[in-house]
Amino acid sequence: MKHTYLDMANAINKEWITVNEVQILSGRGRAKSYEIVNEIAREIQSEGKLLRKLKPMLIPTKRVLEHLELDENEIFRKAKRQKGLEG
Repeated sequence: MKHTYLDMANAINKEWITVNEVQILSGRGRAKSYEIVNEIAREIQSEGKLLRKLKPMLIPTKRVLEHLELDENEIFRKAKRQKGLEG
């Protein structure tokens, strides 16, 4: 399923996100999204920072955006434009 900018804006509208939101942002399948989450978790731990072992695992939204090279402001701009066209 292809996700819209509105979906992406909703996904990043919080400080921590799960694999479900990573899937929306990356446009990848569940397995690849888990790989991305685990890779980011390893990066955070290698920096000596603690990451709680939660189910589902939560990853900082900012780190996901950086990892995927996505611009938060651009996502919100395009979502606003998309909402204007739909509403």
